[in-house]
Amino acid sequence: MTVGPDDQLINAAAFLRRVASREWEAFMTALARHADRIKDDCIKCAPEVVLTAQGRAKHATELVTLLGNCDELARKLETRANK
Repeated sequence: MTVGPDDQLINAAAFLRRVASREWEAFMTALARHADRIKDDCIKCAPEVVLTAQGRAKHATELVTLLGNCDELARKLETRANK
């Protein structure tokens, strides 16, 4: 089985979500707000840094999505590992 670059992060996040769900939800709320701020910064940035700001905004959004779906993704990884 090939291990993807995000597999360890997905499994660790799913574990934390299971053992500390209230704290996990608080973390995800804070992370989503942080990502929103980064997206707002991208909209307001100077033209000479727009590509860097866009990259940061894209990464922050992808991280929120990845971690927000960690339970489903971890189940898929486990299913794939058991084949």
